[in-house]
Amino acid sequence: MSCGVPRIAAIEQPFGLTLGLPHDAARQLAVLSGTLQALEEISQPGTVVHLPFEWDAGEKLNTLPRKLRRSRGFLGGTRGIFRSS
Repeated sequence: MSCGVPRIAAIEQPFGLTLGLPHDAARQLAVLSGTLQALEEISQPGTVVHLPFEWDAGEKLNTLPRKLRRSRGFLGGTRGIFRSS
């Protein structure tokens, strides 16, 4: 017995940016709407629909993580608690 994917709405976007860039609500909504419409229209199991969105290859992405900054966050106000006597 084998099991396959019931249906796929495929989009070629960079990893982590499937819906588009942050703060680009119009594109995100368009991709989400297109995805839901495609999934609604697919009638045969295993069908793959390629969504008509293209990524601008010239778009510069910041793929490097931000430097971790020391902050007074979670344990910032607890100085000395973990020191050994």
